Amino acid sequence: MAVSRTTSWTNSTGVVDYAHAAILRSVRITLTPTATAASYLQFFDAASATPGSDTPVASIVIPAPLNQGNKTRSFPFPSGIPFATGICSFVATAFNGGTAATTHAPAAVVVDFTPLA
Repeated sequence: MAVSRTTSWTNSTGVVDYAHAAILRSVRITLTPTATAASYLQFFDAASATPGSDTPVASIVIPAPLNQGNKTRSFPFPSGIPFATGICSFVATAFNGGTAATTHAPAAVVVDFTPLA
């Protein structure tokens, strides 16, 4: 299994977690204790993506932790989710938006996947 870890995001720029076919196995999100609003982790089946222009294939709501400390949320996918072209991710202020979450962004997002290429 391979891992991609991201701690910051730039407007309209998807993070290339893996630029080839892969199976998404799980996602771990470390929440920022000072966040007061939700953000959204988007996934694109692409070798590169432009959030806000390209349509995500999946989006996970990242809740605000309400000052409960750095909590981690795990999202396992026991059967895996196939990505034919690549895995790109992005944390946005809206479920399909291109504006990067900043003050409400998680401290880290870890994407676990199995490369197929």
